[in-house]
Amino acid sequence: LSADITDWMTLSVEGNMNYYGTRYESKSLGSGYANEGGGYTLNHSRDLTRNGKITLNMDRNITEDIGVNVLLGGELWDQERSYSNVRTDGGLIVPGRYFIQNSRRNPIGTAAVSATKQINSLYFLSSFDYKDQLFLDITGRNDWSSALVYSDGTGNYSYFYPSVSSSWIFDQTFDLPNWVTFGKLRASWAQVGSDTDPFSINRGYSIDSYEMPGGGFVNTNTVNTTSVDRSIEPERKNSFEVGADIRFFNNRIGLDVAYYDETINNQIGSIPIPRESGYGNLLTNIGSLSNYGLEVTLNVVPVKTNNFKWLSTFNYWRNTTKVRDLHEDYGEFKVLGGDIAYGNFRIGSVAFEGGEYGVLMSDSKAKTWQSTNENGDPIDDPRNGMPLLNYSDSRRGALFIRSGEPERVGKIQPDFEGSWSNEFTYKGLSLSFLLDARIGGHMGSYSSRYGTAYGYLDASLRGRDTDFGGVSWTSQYADTQGQQYTDGVIPEGVFQPGQMVTAPNGNSVNVGGMTFQEAYDQGLVEPTHAGFYHYFRNSWGNGVVNSDWFKELKYVAFRNISIGYNLPKSLSERLNAKNLYVGLNGRNLGYLYNSMPNDINPESFRGTTSSDSFRERAFAPYQASYTLTVSIDF
Repeated sequence: LSADITDWMTLSVEGNMNYYGTRYESKSLGSGYANEGGGYTLNHSRDLTRNGKITLNMDRNITEDIGVNVLLGGELWDQERSYSNVRTDGGLIVPGRYFIQNSRRNPIGTAAVSATKQINSLYFLSSFDYKDQLFLDITGRNDWSSALVYSDGTGNYSYFYPSVSSSWIFDQTFDLPNWVTFGKLRASWAQVGSDTDPFSINRGYSIDSYEMPGGGFVNTNTVNTTSVDRSIEPERKNSFEVGADIRFFNNRIGLDVAYYDETINNQIGSIPIPRESGYGNLLTNIGSLSNYGLEVTLNVVPVKTNNFKWLSTFNYWRNTTKVRDLHEDYGEFKVLGGDIAYGNFRIGSVAFEGGEYGVLMSDSKAKTWQSTNENGDPIDDPRNGMPLLNYSDSRRGALFIRSGEPERVGKIQPDFEGSWSNEFTYKGLSLSFLLDARIGGHMGSYSSRYGTAYGYLDASLRGRDTDFGGVSWTSQYADTQGQQYTDGVIPEGVFQPGQMVTAPNGNSVNVGGMTFQEAYDQGLVEPTHAGFYHYFRNSWGNGVVNSDWFKELKYVAFRNISIGYNLPKSLSERLNAKNLYVGLNGRNLGYLYNSMPNDINPESFRGTTSSDSFRERAFAPYQASYTLTVSIDF
């Protein structure tokens, strides 16, 4: 409902409700000639959201050059979610009769109001313009959230957040050269407050019961293992952006540049605490995230005639997310996803104060050689930084040694991303294509790791024979005397201190500190067989982080191509239509460049979160789609 109080003031009242509910039944007759067993389940869920607000809008010119618009408002938002779920237990008394009381044992059920939340708000929005060339917007909002109210009525549940933005169309202010078509500068700062989920800060306990064999029940309850900080503050997001939009030569060239910086303070989350306290975690403000970056768009029209036009657009964006003020109880870092010291990848994404969000760490990076003097100080040595090698006498092969210490091996975030699109139009014919690229960030490939270890992929062919770089030799060991091999690999590494090997002449020799090449040249070892080398370099128990399966992600994708034609009017008019269009579109056509080993799909992440966006496991194929469109306008 709205009413015009004056010709420049309007009062509006609005109310709405959204109701979403589900009803579910499951019926099972049972089995056998007597329909033994069977069951019946009935559940409901409900999500009810209500919103009401009142606003007063004032819009008028203060002077001939200055216009003002002010809006004052109040809003009430609340949500209630509830569910019920009940089922029979032990089968049905009477087969084929579906109601809860037909349960052989006591029915099992749960029902609850799972979430209630209310936010009350007061806000204002104001806009000012000067001669339609200088603009200023100022807003402010205060929320009162029930999700931040403790059960005794206390809490930091009230939070205010403002914003300021401005823009200046400076080509309207100055007498610029004719080749400057349009010029605009913009800047903005905004703060947004945020609460948490319903019931998060008011932890209760759960109740359960167990039926005894002889009848009766044993009732239990369990205290929630998360304690709550009584001084939790609302989250605050501060955003700042400056930018410019400038166009030249009658819009033949356009440049849009923006720099932004967003910081989220007082993030709400859980930190681990000693279990001696009776709890496992503490819900509190855990730290801050800063997200900043640069975005650039360049539009160019290289050719334009009466019938033909070519528009080319370049986009570049670079985004960095860093961790600020991480809660001290996390220790050196907080693990976001994966596992640094276990699993098929043995790589985890972590956050540590002052570092990028999603740094990748592992304890299975190859341990390296470092020479020191008698005081333990590092000294120059050509072997420094070379991987350390262990040796298997029984298999006559060298293995890389894991460092056993968490070390940085990469990061999730790309260095930058970009795209290049082109559109060509000639009379009724149009053609466009889009390329996009990602440079930076790392991905571990399960398929490549174990496909190489077990010899399924081309990467495992390296060193298999002389055609693939294998070293050929005649064995001098007694049990393989005179046998010819062509699958030799000379690992690049240094034998660990004190490493003993059985030489071909049968003597036990200390090769510690020697490179494998040096030991081979002296006849103390024979080349490692390629199969042994690839397996143990990538195996679950001994493998190390290496380029066979873990690489920096770089790709250029042929993302889209489209061709279309607006048929002549003479043809569409025969169908009594205003326009007739036929188009063909191809999407995700392939990659012009892909850094991933074995041509693994560089976008086949297990997910998009910090837990999964650096791991490939599904061996997802490339998927292209083609669409034919016929459009008729009447």
